Amino acid sequence: MLNDMQLDAIKEVGNIGAGNAATALAEMTSMKIDITVPKVLVEEIEDIPLKLGGSSTVSVGIYFGIEGDLNGNIILFLPVEGALKMIDIMMFMEQGTNKEIDEMGQSALMELGNILASSYLNALSGLTGTYLLPSPPNYTTETVGSMINNILNNMGLDVDRTIFVATEFTESSVRVEGGLLFLLTPQSLSKLFSIMGLE
Repeated sequence: MLNDMQLDAIKEVGNIGAGNAATALAEMTSMKIDITVPKVLVEEIEDIPLKLGGSSTVSVGIYFGIEGDLNGNIILFLPVEGALKMIDIMMFMEQGTNKEIDEMGQSALMELGNILASSYLNALSGLTGTYLLPSPPNYTTETVGSMINNILNNMGLDVDRTIFVATEFTESSVRVEGGLLFLLTPQSLSKLFSIMGLE
């Protein structure tokens, strides 16, 4: 488990990334979309589905490979209902307009994920001096348990612990709870804390 200093450092990355993402979204949509990080957890990988409603809960996932000095993945999780709300916001539509996620909705969500992943990795790069970039986004809708397993298997990653950044989006009276998952290999997690002087 991580100590308090390590968790504080990761939460600081989350807060900086969330602030940068909110600025980027405001520039793109001309709307004030607040993004907050209520908590940061480091969990065993098998315990993560419980944080997202259970392993059988169907969720939208936007995921990216991490390219550069660290090896792993980032996944943005949104409940389906929350994803529909975000599509309405991103596409300047009245809440409740979108009843299902079509191709345009998927594109909007991938752009949202791209902004978040880029903002978080830029924050991490700035604090650590590492070179980090997200791969192009991928979209999936499936149960949380299957999603995590499939992404790990497809990328050939050996991950036992993961950093979970709870993420909330607020626009006017609309609030959407989601989560950002950093799936770093044990070697990359160790390297990250070494660079940050947090071993």
